[in-house]
Amino acid sequence: MMFREMSLIRRERSKWHRPIILGLIVLIFVFAGTAIYYHSRIAALEQEIEQMSGGGIQVGAVDMQRILEESPRARYFQDRLDEKGLEIEEEFETRAKELEDEDKLHEFQQEAYDQYLEAREELEGQLNEEINQALLEVAEEMGLNLVIARQGIHLGGTDITDEVMKKLE
Repeated sequence: MMFREMSLIRRERSKWHRPIILGLIVLIFVFAGTAIYYHSRIAALEQEIEQMSGGGIQVGAVDMQRILEESPRARYFQDRLDEKGLEIEEEFETRAKELEDEDKLHEFQQEAYDQYLEAREELEGQLNEEINQALLEVAEEMGLNLVIARQGIHLGGTDITDEVMKKLE
């Protein structure tokens, strides 16, 4: 009797063990298949990057501060902004004499400031577009895959600041 009960208990356990074991085997195959798939995708992406970079990534570095301070094109935009600022200031001074109400004067002052900011944003946008275009052209000509700002770099990269400034002339 005792052996018969133990046999029944074993059968009951095996009813539960089989599905669990089969489930674990399926999970192992799923995880293995997923790992193989992603490993092959990563290898393909690495190969693609290597082909694009010719075996190595070519990095250029540009000193944006120097471009903004020394570039004739940046000076041109700064001169235009200064002229616009003077125009707005002269207009403000002329109209300020006519305005007697302190609130209207403050309101007009805010409008003049907003006008200056709008002109500044427009000119900065134009300058940024020209700088970006020059960066793209220099990077393409020199076969660079990546261009980074020189300010945070202590070592490495090809300095392309002079080439970008020439494109901006």
